[in-house]
Amino acid sequence: TNTNTNTNTNTTLLINVLLHARWNAPAEIVAMTKKHDDQVDHCRTAVIHQLHQRCGNTKAFLQQLSDGKLAEHVLLYQWLVEARIRTRAELAQMTLEEHRNTAIVETRKHQPKKYSDISQLQRLTTWELTAVAHQWWLPQRYQPLIQAMTNVNSVNDNKASSSSSCCFGLHDNLGNSMDTLKVLPMMTSGNNNESKTDADTEDGGYYLGIYHTYKGSFFQLQLAKTVVVNNNNNNN
Repeated sequence: TNTNTNTNTNTTLLINVLLHARWNAPAEIVAMTKKHDDQVDHCRTAVIHQLHQRCGNTKAFLQQLSDGKLAEHVLLYQWLVEARIRTRAELAQMTLEEHRNTAIVETRKHQPKKYSDISQLQRLTTWELTAVAHQWWLPQRYQPLIQAMTNVNSVNDNKASSSSSCCFGLHDNLGNSMDTLKVLPMMTSGNNNESKTDADTEDGGYYLGIYHTYKGSFFQLQLAKTVVVNNNNNNN
């Protein structure tokens, strides 16, 4: 029973790795799981075949690795590609150990104080090394998004929101959701193709709101108009 459980666990691990790497189409992976052959682990064979095409090691070497070792090297390879540390062509000429050494050098370069002794990184398993690499790389990759979210101003209920403010769950007077609302201040006279400033609009102008509302299976474009600056409930 334990053997079967371990086998199932390893197969699940390799399936997850193949899905993460996107080296095989989902339909192909499903087909692998439906093949019943006690002599061949089709998921393991697929991982070895794909990894062999992406490193300088022989298939014989890869076949000696456990499922866990194969999985962790796949994840490290994916990180090296996604982080643009090396190109796929470069990695294909490098052994798995050289993949590790590359990740170690890059991590130490980005965290010199934490890993002043390179042996700290060399002692890590490939699982651990990949996790440590993500710790410095993910914040770096998503810094623009993090910064943008940090700079978003909260909406003050007692004041008209500024152009940099955001609001969630907004609805018009008909109950339609106002998703991706774009507000345009308009003129009441003169050239209608020109927009006005907020100050001009307060002196008798109006706002147009363009947004879309989800209708179950499609989005419907909506147009709203208000003639009261601080009250958006007048919808035409």
